[in-house]
Amino acid sequence: MAPTAHSPTPHRRRGRRRRTRSRRGPLRSALTALVLALGLTACGSGPNGAEGDGSSPSAESASTQSASAQPAPDGQATTASATASATADEAPLDGLVIAVDPGHNGGNSGDPGTINAPVPDGRGGTKACNTVGTQTDDGYPEHR
Repeated sequence: MAPTAHSPTPHRRRGRRRRTRSRRGPLRSALTALVLALGLTACGSGPNGAEGDGSSPSAESASTQSASAQPAPDGQATTASATASATADEAPLDGLVIAVDPGHNGGNSGDPGTINAPVPDGRGGTKACNTVGTQTDDGYPEHR
């Protein structure tokens, strides 16, 4: 509205103020994503931020992956290629003994020497293997 002769300032509209977009939304989203990424990174590392305890191979020794994506000439489709190669000269499991328990198959109790042998407990100590399985109160075993 244009100012009138008796009004030195333009007339202001009364009522609701028009809201402007806040910059806090994107900032809050970015901070949330950063905190989640740091949390996931912390969960993936070993004690004191070190690499794992050697129970699983590292990403470097297991394989090398590279991917490249380039836009197509028409700008609509993209192509990606990935290659993976294992290094043959490394033997990260050479000399290690690996025990695999295929799901408490019911025959484990037939070899108490193996069942009671100490195995790593994942915290730097050892414990008895104890893989004879379990059962319900009615006697239904977990290995069926």
